Amino acid sequence: MSVEDVIAIDVGGDTLKAGRVNQEAPAFVIPNCTATLKFTQKFVADQIDRVPNQKGFNYKRSVERGYLVHTATQAEILNRLFEPKNAGGLGICDDVPHRFVAMTEPPVGIPALQSELDEMMFETMQVDNFFRAPAVLFAALADSVGPAAAGSSATPQPEVRMVVDSGYSFSHAVPVITPNPGASDQGSERGPTFGNTLPKAIGKAIRRVDIGGKLLTNCLKDFISYRKFDMSEELALIEGMDACRTHARNMFFCFCFLFLSTINAAQPSSN
Repeated sequence: MSVEDVIAIDVGGDTLKAGRVNQEAPAFVIPNCTATLKFTQKFVADQIDRVPNQKGFNYKRSVERGYLVHTATQAEILNRLFEPKNAGGLGICDDVPHRFVAMTEPPVGIPALQSELDEMMFETMQVDNFFRAPAVLFAALADSVGPAAAGSSATPQPEVRMVVDSGYSFSHAVPVITPNPGASDQGSERGPTFGNTLPKAIGKAIRRVDIGGKLLTNCLKDFISYRKFDMSEELALIEGMDACRTHARNMFFCFCFLFLSTINAAQPSSN
């Protein structure tokens, strides 16, 4: 079993990204939630996107305030991801004999929630090997050993990197110490050995700000509701504004435009 066969899963408050570690982009980007319509029909993960009119949906997310607290809901989503294609699932593990999973977690984890996640992955999902670490450490590792670092081998690599992780619920600024770029982690006969070359976060220097995509989405929703249309019950439509464009930053451009136009409208006229 090689490292290239490892399934990488980024568990976010809004979406779940999954794919092989040797892929440049995730193979699947699906909603990390379930939805029920009038308490009768239930949709899981990618099934939600197939419904054209999502008005009246009741969403249940596995991640609350940035932490995975509903493992039963997360297990439903992962079952959808691991289920073979011939059974109607996404089949991310169809062409690999074993389930080796690397998953992201918040920079500052809660031990009780971490133990519950480990129990779910081994007992419910039946994975063979499981490793979890903050996404900022994976990002620092990719920066230290990736193509950009290889192209600038003449210049010394920094020992400490500052990684800013802005997610759905909050944002973190995490300083990390990177290991020797020449070290490698090829694995063994029992499977890949994770974490030998992973950077180390400086725990006491981590700073958190409770501002993320959810807050900005709610601000945009309130601006539209007060100025034009009532969007208080249309969270899915507001969140879909960034999905229907090439870059998610367009949503923030809309928000900034509305914010600036509100300020300009409040200023007295010079005439």
